[in-house]
Amino acid sequence: RAVELRISAACIARVRAAAKALGYRGNYHASTLATGRSYTIGLTTGAGGPGILAVDYWGAILGGIGHAARQGGYDVLLAGGSSCEDALDHAMQLLETGRIDALVAPRQLFRTLPATLFASRRPVVTIGGHDVGSPHDVRLDPGPGIAEAVAHLAALGHRSVLWIGFGRGGKATLPERRAAFRVAARAHGLTGRDLLIAEPESLRNQIDEGLAAIRAALASATWPAGVTAVCCFNDMIAVAVLELLRDRGVRVPRDLSVIGFDDLLGAAASPPLTTVSHCLAEIGTTAVQVVLEALAGGKPPAVSLVPSRLVVRASTGAPGTGV
Repeated sequence: RAVELRISAACIARVRAAAKALGYRGNYHASTLATGRSYTIGLTTGAGGPGILAVDYWGAILGGIGHAARQGGYDVLLAGGSSCEDALDHAMQLLETGRIDALVAPRQLFRTLPATLFASRRPVVTIGGHDVGSPHDVRLDPGPGIAEAVAHLAALGHRSVLWIGFGRGGKATLPERRAAFRVAARAHGLTGRDLLIAEPESLRNQIDEGLAAIRAALASATWPAGVTAVCCFNDMIAVAVLELLRDRGVRVPRDLSVIGFDDLLGAAASPPLTTVSHCLAEIGTTAVQVVLEALAGGKPPAVSLVPSRLVVRASTGAPGTGV
């Protein structure tokens, strides 16, 4: 603006020095009137209580959102409610009234998202919206990290690897993860096998109950012979595998190598878990970058993929005797 008014750099410097000496701070309300923007990004937090703030998964994404928003000169406003519908109504009201300039909506928190939300003239970005017609969605690409994991095992000398995931009737939860494993195993000439177990309801509520249920399912499952390494759908399954193997006297990684996915529990596991990072902070950062591009008049892609990556720790090694 100063350039448009042909104000000299020396004059700008004198004004800034005087403002600093006087302790002057710009008025937020005055600036919003002048620019027509609130410089605030909304984030839906779901229904009741602390919402996503109490969950490590969403908390890590929120950290990325907050950092990127601050770097871009924006604040973040949390929009919650007594129910999911109430939270969405609140968010839509904030959008329509201009209290926020854009909205980020974590898709997994809501059963459905109304079409009217995406009809807003202000940017709306979803996270993980695989099944919703959002104009802009940010999601993880599990392929790169899983490919790295299988390549890591192949380089260590493994030839037979097992995928353990959630599923029913042969249908896997988030099948793209298992598909990426199969593709990578074929690419490296490995024998890739599957073991699907039912996802326990308690997994969504208490981590201890979830681990116990997964361990019980794994204990009763038939493990294929000859496997020297295991790739897991998430860190919960991987930690349950570590606990079950410990009880059975199977040493990790001397007898069997184990790899998780998400990197939420990996560093605290025993032994520390080699895992595929969900890159949660990067997902939050990317969501804000999409918002800022849209606010600047750009045309960000309909889908922005954040590549996963492998984090190597102590749970993988050369092939052992297996289970």
